[in-house]
Amino acid sequence: MARSLVLLHHGSISARNVDGGVEFIVTLPLGKDHLPQEELATWSDEEQNEKTLQTELSEPEEDLQPAAIIRQQPANNSSRKATVVIVEDDDEIRNYLMTELATTYRTLSFTNGADALPVILREIPHLVISDVMMPNMDGNTLCAKIKSNINTNHIPVILVTANSRDEDKLEGLETGADLYVTKPFNLDILRRNIANLIASRKLMQNKFTGREDRSDTIEEIEIEDADEKLLGRIMDVINANIYNSDLNIEMICGEVGISRVHLHRKMKEMTNQTPHDFIKNLRLKQAARLLTKKGVSVTEVMYRCGFNSSTSFSTMFKRMYGLTPRDYKKEHEEA
Repeated sequence: MARSLVLLHHGSISARNVDGGVEFIVTLPLGKDHLPQEELATWSDEEQNEKTLQTELSEPEEDLQPAAIIRQQPANNSSRKATVVIVEDDDEIRNYLMTELATTYRTLSFTNGADALPVILREIPHLVISDVMMPNMDGNTLCAKIKSNINTNHIPVILVTANSRDEDKLEGLETGADLYVTKPFNLDILRRNIANLIASRKLMQNKFTGREDRSDTIEEIEIEDADEKLLGRIMDVINANIYNSDLNIEMICGEVGISRVHLHRKMKEMTNQTPHDFIKNLRLKQAARLLTKKGVSVTEVMYRCGFNSSTSFSTMFKRMYGLTPRDYKKEHEEA
Protein backbone atom coordinates (compact mmCIF):
# COMPACT_ATOMS: atom_id res chain seq x y z
CA MET A 1 0.00 0.00 0.00
CA ALA A 2 2.85 2.36 0.85
CA ARG A 3 4.50 1.62 -2.50
CA SER A 4 1.24 2.32 -4.35
CA LEU A 5 0.83 5.68 -2.58
CA VAL A 6 4.43 6.68 -3.36
CA LEU A 7 4.08 5.71 -7.03
CA LEU A 8 0.90 7.77 -7.31
CA HIS A 9 3.03 10.76 -6.29
CA HIS A 10 5.74 9.82 -8.84
CA GLY A 11 8.19 8.95 -6.08
CA SER A 12 10.23 5.93 -5.04
CA ILE A 13 10.49 3.77 -1.93
CA SER A 14 13.31 1.48 -0.80
CA ALA A 15 14.52 -0.33 2.30
CA ARG A 16 17.94 -1.16 3.77
CA ASN A 17 19.37 -2.81 6.86
CA VAL A 18 20.68 -0.38 9.47
CA ASP A 19 22.25 -1.54 12.78
CA GLY A 20 20.10 -4.64 13.03
CA GLY A 21 16.94 -2.78 11.99
CA VAL A 22 15.36 -1.64 8.75
CA GLU A 23 15.29 1.88 7.32
CA PHE A 24 12.66 2.79 4.75
CA ILE A 25 13.44 5.65 2.40
CA VAL A 26 10.67 7.50 0.57
CA THR A 27 11.67 10.04 -2.08
CA LEU A 28 9.05 12.44 -3.47
CA PRO A 29 9.67 15.12 -6.13
CA LEU A 30 9.00 18.72 -5.10
CA GLY A 31 6.67 21.07 -6.90
CA LYS A 32 4.29 20.21 -9.72
CA ASP A 33 6.42 20.42 -12.87
CA HIS A 34 6.72 16.62 -13.02
CA LEU A 35 2.95 16.12 -13.05
CA PRO A 36 1.03 15.74 -16.34
CA GLN A 37 -1.74 18.24 -16.97
CA GLU A 38 -4.55 15.72 -16.26
CA GLU A 39 -3.22 15.14 -12.73
CA LEU A 40 -3.29 18.85 -11.85
CA ALA A 41 -6.40 20.22 -10.20
CA THR A 42 -7.29 23.64 -8.85
CA TRP A 43 -9.65 24.20 -5.94
CA SER A 44 -12.42 25.24 -8.33
CA ASP A 45 -11.90 22.04 -10.34
CA GLU A 46 -12.28 19.96 -7.20
CA GLU A 47 -15.45 21.80 -6.27
CA GLN A 48 -16.85 21.19 -9.75
CA ASN A 49 -15.95 17.48 -9.58
CA GLU A 50 -17.66 17.20 -6.20
CA LYS A 51 -20.76 18.90 -7.57
CA THR A 52 -20.81 16.62 -10.63
CA LEU A 53 -20.43 13.52 -8.47
CA GLN A 54 -23.23 14.59 -6.13
CA THR A 55 -25.48 15.22 -9.15
CA GLU A 56 -24.73 11.75 -10.55
CA LEU A 57 -25.33 10.07 -7.22
CA SER A 58 -28.63 11.90 -6.68
CA GLU A 59 -30.14 10.80 -9.99
CA PRO A 60 -33.55 9.16 -9.40
CA GLU A 61 -32.47 5.54 -9.74
CA GLU A 62 -35.15 3.58 -7.94
CA ASP A 63 -33.06 1.12 -5.96
CA LEU A 64 -29.88 3.15 -5.63
CA GLN A 65 -31.00 6.01 -3.37
CA PRO A 66 -31.42 4.68 0.16
CA ALA A 67 -31.43 6.91 3.20
CA ALA A 68 -28.63 6.63 5.74
CA ILE A 69 -29.22 3.18 7.20
CA ILE A 70 -26.83 1.18 9.33
CA ARG A 71 -26.76 -2.45 10.23
CA GLN A 72 -28.55 -2.07 13.56
CA GLN A 73 -31.65 -0.40 12.11
CA PRO A 74 -34.80 -2.42 11.32
CA ALA A 75 -34.80 -4.01 7.88
CA ASN A 76 -38.35 -2.81 7.15
CA ASN A 77 -37.06 0.77 6.95
CA SER A 78 -34.87 -0.19 4.01
CA SER A 79 -36.92 -2.73 2.10
CA ARG A 80 -36.47 -0.74 -1.13
CA LYS A 81 -32.82 0.15 -0.53
CA ALA A 82 -29.84 -1.59 -2.09
CA THR A 83 -27.91 -3.69 0.44
CA VAL A 84 -24.11 -3.73 0.28
CA VAL A 85 -22.08 -6.22 2.33
CA ILE A 86 -18.57 -5.11 3.36
CA VAL A 87 -16.09 -7.83 4.37
CA GLU A 88 -12.81 -6.40 5.69
CA ASP A 89 -10.64 -7.40 8.65
CA ASP A 90 -8.97 -3.98 8.92
CA ASP A 91 -11.14 -1.98 11.36
CA GLU A 92 -10.11 1.38 9.93
CA ILE A 93 -10.89 0.55 6.30
CA ARG A 94 -14.10 -1.32 7.20
CA ASN A 95 -15.43 1.56 9.32
CA TYR A 96 -14.41 4.05 6.63
CA LEU A 97 -16.34 2.18 3.95
CA MET A 98 -19.30 1.72 6.29
CA THR A 99 -19.42 5.44 7.09
CA GLU A 100 -19.09 6.58 3.48
CA LEU A 101 -21.49 4.07 1.90
CA ALA A 102 -24.13 4.18 4.66
CA THR A 103 -25.32 7.53 3.29
CA THR A 104 -26.36 5.78 0.06
CA TYR A 105 -26.89 2.09 0.85
CA ARG A 106 -28.00 -0.24 3.60
CA THR A 107 -24.66 -1.66 4.73
CA LEU A 108 -23.72 -4.84 6.60
CA SER A 109 -20.12 -5.39 7.71
CA PHE A 110 -18.04 -8.42 8.70
CA THR A 111 -14.40 -9.11 9.55
CA ASN A 112 -14.03 -12.30 7.50
CA GLY A 113 -15.72 -14.41 4.84
CA ALA A 114 -16.76 -17.18 7.22
CA ASP A 115 -18.96 -14.77 9.19
CA ALA A 116 -20.26 -13.00 6.09
CA LEU A 117 -21.26 -16.02 3.97
CA PRO A 118 -24.27 -17.25 6.02
CA VAL A 119 -25.72 -13.71 6.07
CA ILE A 120 -25.12 -13.29 2.33
CA LEU A 121 -27.00 -16.55 1.69
CA ARG A 122 -29.94 -15.34 3.81
CA GLU A 123 -30.03 -11.65 2.85
CA ILE A 124 -29.14 -11.97 -0.87
CA PRO A 125 -27.58 -8.47 -0.96
CA HIS A 126 -27.25 -6.34 -4.07
CA LEU A 127 -23.44 -6.28 -3.94
CA VAL A 128 -20.48 -7.58 -1.91
CA ILE A 129 -17.19 -5.73 -1.30
CA SER A 130 -14.51 -7.98 0.14
CA ASP A 131 -10.86 -7.73 1.08
CA VAL A 132 -8.75 -10.60 -0.26
CA MET A 133 -6.40 -11.37 2.65
CA MET A 134 -8.52 -12.26 5.71
CA PRO A 135 -8.49 -14.91 8.47
CA ASN A 136 -10.86 -17.94 8.49
CA MET A 137 -12.05 -17.38 4.92
CA ASP A 138 -10.30 -15.09 2.43
CA GLY A 139 -11.95 -12.99 -0.24
CA ASN A 140 -11.15 -15.31 -3.14
CA THR A 141 -12.77 -18.26 -1.34
CA LEU A 142 -15.80 -16.16 -0.38
CA CYS A 143 -16.22 -14.98 -3.98
CA ALA A 144 -15.95 -18.55 -5.30
CA LYS A 145 -18.64 -19.75 -2.88
CA ILE A 146 -20.96 -16.87 -3.81
CA LYS A 147 -20.51 -17.48 -7.54
CA SER A 148 -20.96 -21.27 -7.27
CA ASN A 149 -24.31 -21.03 -5.42
CA ILE A 150 -27.35 -20.89 -7.69
CA ASN A 151 -29.10 -18.48 -5.29
CA THR A 152 -26.25 -15.96 -5.12
CA ASN A 153 -24.24 -16.27 -8.33
CA HIS A 154 -25.90 -13.12 -9.73
CA ILE A 155 -24.54 -10.91 -6.91
CA PRO A 156 -21.70 -8.60 -8.08
CA VAL A 157 -18.51 -9.05 -6.06
CA ILE A 158 -15.77 -6.41 -5.78
CA LEU A 159 -12.44 -7.68 -4.43
CA VAL A 160 -10.19 -5.11 -2.75
CA THR A 161 -6.53 -5.81 -2.01
CA ALA A 162 -3.10 -4.24 -1.55
CA ASN A 163 -1.64 -6.80 -3.99
CA SER A 164 -1.12 -5.03 -7.31
CA ARG A 165 0.54 -7.87 -9.24
CA ASP A 166 -1.23 -9.06 -12.38
CA GLU A 167 -1.18 -12.67 -11.17
CA ASP A 168 -3.03 -11.64 -7.98
CA LYS A 169 -5.66 -9.82 -10.03
CA LEU A 170 -6.01 -12.82 -12.34
CA GLU A 171 -6.52 -15.15 -9.39
CA GLY A 172 -9.31 -12.92 -8.06
CA LEU A 173 -11.01 -12.62 -11.44
CA GLU A 174 -10.83 -16.38 -11.97
CA THR A 175 -13.04 -16.87 -8.90
CA GLY A 176 -15.76 -14.90 -10.70
CA ALA A 177 -15.15 -11.43 -9.22
CA ASP A 178 -16.81 -8.64 -11.19
CA LEU A 179 -14.18 -6.04 -10.28
CA TYR A 180 -10.70 -6.07 -8.74
CA VAL A 181 -9.69 -2.87 -6.92
CA THR A 182 -6.18 -2.16 -5.64
CA LYS A 183 -5.55 -0.28 -2.41
CA PRO A 184 -5.30 2.64 -2.01
CA PHE A 185 -8.50 3.23 -3.96
CA ASN A 186 -10.39 6.35 -4.98
CA LEU A 187 -13.67 6.28 -3.07
CA ASP A 188 -15.54 8.28 -5.72
CA ILE A 189 -14.53 5.78 -8.42
CA LEU A 190 -15.44 2.86 -6.13
CA ARG A 191 -18.81 4.47 -5.39
CA ARG A 192 -19.54 4.88 -9.10
CA ASN A 193 -18.49 1.27 -9.81
CA ILE A 194 -20.86 0.07 -7.07
CA ALA A 195 -23.74 2.06 -8.58
CA ASN A 196 -22.93 0.81 -12.09
CA LEU A 197 -22.75 -2.85 -11.06
CA ILE A 198 -26.03 -2.69 -9.14
CA ALA A 199 -27.72 -0.82 -12.00
CA SER A 200 -26.44 -3.30 -14.61
CA ARG A 201 -27.77 -6.25 -12.57
CA LYS A 202 -31.15 -4.53 -12.30
CA LEU A 203 -31.15 -3.86 -16.04
CA MET A 204 -30.34 -7.52 -16.70
CA GLN A 205 -33.12 -8.59 -14.33
CA ASN A 206 -35.61 -6.37 -16.17
CA LYS A 207 -34.56 -7.84 -19.51
CA PHE A 208 -35.00 -11.42 -18.31
CA THR A 209 -38.36 -10.71 -16.65
CA GLY A 210 -39.66 -8.70 -19.61
CA ARG A 211 -40.27 -5.61 -17.49
CA GLU A 212 -38.02 -3.36 -19.54
CA ASP A 213 -40.17 -3.50 -22.67
CA ARG A 214 -43.33 -4.82 -20.91
CA SER A 215 -43.07 -8.00 -22.97
CA ASP A 216 -44.98 -9.74 -20.18
CA THR A 217 -48.15 -7.97 -21.39
CA ILE A 218 -47.88 -9.36 -24.93
CA GLU A 219 -49.90 -12.45 -25.68
CA GLU A 220 -47.35 -15.18 -26.27
CA ILE A 221 -47.33 -17.58 -29.20
CA GLU A 222 -46.07 -20.88 -27.86
CA ILE A 223 -43.38 -22.46 -30.03
CA GLU A 224 -41.39 -25.13 -28.26
CA ASP A 225 -37.99 -25.88 -29.69
CA ALA A 226 -36.24 -29.24 -29.33
CA ASP A 227 -34.29 -28.19 -26.23
CA GLU A 228 -37.44 -27.00 -24.46
CA LYS A 229 -39.17 -30.28 -25.23
CA LEU A 230 -36.15 -32.19 -23.92
CA LEU A 231 -36.03 -30.14 -20.73
CA GLY A 232 -39.77 -30.68 -20.32
CA ARG A 233 -39.33 -34.46 -20.50
CA ILE A 234 -36.45 -34.29 -18.01
CA MET A 235 -38.58 -32.21 -15.62
CA ASP A 236 -41.43 -34.71 -15.91
CA VAL A 237 -39.12 -37.51 -14.75
CA ILE A 238 -37.67 -35.41 -11.90
CA ASN A 239 -41.09 -34.21 -10.68
CA ALA A 240 -42.47 -37.73 -10.73
CA ASN A 241 -39.50 -39.00 -8.69
CA ILE A 242 -38.56 -36.01 -6.53
CA TYR A 243 -39.35 -38.08 -3.41
CA ASN A 244 -37.35 -41.07 -4.65
CA SER A 245 -33.84 -41.15 -3.16
CA ASP A 246 -32.83 -43.55 -5.95
CA LEU A 247 -33.44 -40.90 -8.63
CA ASN A 248 -30.17 -40.58 -10.55
CA ILE A 249 -28.70 -39.74 -13.93
CA GLU A 250 -29.15 -43.30 -15.27
CA MET A 251 -32.87 -43.25 -14.42
CA ILE A 252 -33.38 -39.95 -16.26
CA CYS A 253 -31.39 -41.15 -19.28
CA GLY A 254 -33.46 -44.36 -19.43
CA GLU A 255 -36.81 -42.53 -19.15
CA VAL A 256 -35.92 -39.74 -21.59
CA GLY A 257 -33.99 -41.93 -24.00
CA ILE A 258 -30.65 -40.13 -24.29
CA SER A 259 -27.08 -41.01 -23.34
CA ARG A 260 -25.40 -39.84 -20.15
CA VAL A 261 -22.92 -37.70 -22.12
CA HIS A 262 -25.69 -36.08 -24.17
CA LEU A 263 -27.71 -35.37 -21.01
CA HIS A 264 -24.73 -33.77 -19.28
CA ARG A 265 -23.92 -31.57 -22.29
CA LYS A 266 -27.52 -30.46 -22.82
CA MET A 267 -28.11 -29.69 -19.13
CA LYS A 268 -24.97 -27.53 -19.03
CA GLU A 269 -26.14 -25.69 -22.15
CA MET A 270 -29.72 -25.15 -20.94
CA THR A 271 -29.27 -24.60 -17.19
CA ASN A 272 -25.52 -23.97 -16.66
CA GLN A 273 -25.61 -26.86 -14.16
CA THR A 274 -24.65 -30.50 -14.23
CA PRO A 275 -27.59 -32.95 -14.05
CA HIS A 276 -26.54 -33.91 -10.50
CA ASP A 277 -26.47 -30.26 -9.34
CA PHE A 278 -29.73 -29.54 -11.14
CA ILE A 279 -31.56 -32.36 -9.31
CA LYS A 280 -30.00 -31.41 -5.97
CA ASN A 281 -30.92 -27.73 -6.33
CA LEU A 282 -34.50 -28.57 -7.34
CA ARG A 283 -34.85 -30.82 -4.30
CA LEU A 284 -33.46 -28.13 -1.99
CA LYS A 285 -35.78 -25.49 -3.46
CA GLN A 286 -38.73 -27.86 -3.00
CA ALA A 287 -37.60 -28.50 0.57
CA ALA A 288 -37.39 -24.76 1.28
CA ARG A 289 -40.94 -24.32 -0.04
CA LEU A 290 -42.32 -27.19 2.04
CA LEU A 291 -40.57 -25.96 5.20
CA THR A 292 -42.70 -22.81 5.09
CA LYS A 293 -45.85 -24.93 5.45
CA LYS A 294 -47.34 -25.23 8.91
CA GLY A 295 -47.59 -28.68 10.46
CA VAL A 296 -44.91 -30.30 8.31
CA SER A 297 -41.86 -31.65 10.13
CA VAL A 298 -38.27 -31.31 8.92
CA THR A 299 -37.94 -35.11 8.73
CA GLU A 300 -41.07 -35.38 6.60
CA VAL A 301 -39.77 -32.70 4.24
CA MET A 302 -36.42 -34.47 4.01
CA TYR A 303 -38.01 -37.77 2.87
CA ARG A 304 -40.56 -36.10 0.58
CA CYS A 305 -37.70 -34.40 -1.27
CA GLY A 306 -35.67 -37.57 -1.76
CA PHE A 307 -33.06 -37.19 0.97
CA ASN A 308 -32.43 -40.16 3.24
CA SER A 309 -29.64 -38.73 5.42
CA SER A 310 -30.49 -35.93 7.84
CA THR A 311 -26.82 -34.95 8.10
CA SER A 312 -26.25 -34.51 4.36
CA PHE A 313 -29.66 -32.85 3.94
CA SER A 314 -28.87 -30.32 6.69
CA THR A 315 -25.37 -29.66 5.31
CA MET A 316 -26.51 -29.10 1.72
CA PHE A 317 -29.49 -26.99 2.79
CA LYS A 318 -27.34 -24.73 4.99
CA ARG A 319 -24.78 -24.38 2.20
CA MET A 320 -27.52 -23.08 -0.10
CA TYR A 321 -29.66 -21.01 2.28
CA GLY A 322 -27.31 -20.14 5.13
CA LEU A 323 -29.60 -21.76 7.72
CA THR A 324 -30.25 -25.30 8.89
CA PRO A 325 -33.65 -26.70 7.79
CA ARG A 326 -34.93 -26.37 11.38
CA ASP A 327 -33.82 -22.72 11.67
CA TYR A 328 -35.17 -21.94 8.19
CA LYS A 329 -38.55 -23.38 9.17
CA LYS A 330 -38.68 -21.26 12.34
CA GLU A 331 -37.85 -18.12 10.36
CA HIS A 332 -40.10 -18.70 7.35
CA GLU A 333 -43.00 -20.84 8.56
CA GLU A 334 -46.39 -19.46 7.56
CA ALA A 335 -48.46 -18.08 10.41
